[in-house]
Amino acid sequence: MKKLLIITSVLLTGCVTLKKYNTSGFSSTGHYILYNSDTVAKLSNIEYSLDGGKFVKEMTFKLLDMRYGQNVENMIYYIHQKKSDWEIEIDYPVENYKFD
Repeated sequence: MKKLLIITSVLLTGCVTLKKYNTSGFSSTGHYILYNSDTVAKLSNIEYSLDGGKFVKEMTFKLLDMRYGQNVENMIYYIHQKKSDWEIEIDYPVENYKFD
């Protein structure tokens, strides 16, 4: 019974985590990520490195429209679904970031 409870808990926790991200509305074309047909990010950099003996591939996207800044986690998850073996970063334009 304990094993069934643990497995059920793990499965439910996994489902809750996955539902946290909403990738509907996202698409991609060329080097661009779109949200509801608006261009929101552009692939700006690709890096390869050796980190702790592990080969790492990383894509960096530049956020083009701060109106979509609140969707960054969903966008990262969307990109990760397409390129699951890559690390994904989103660069915010510094001129649009406020410390206040």
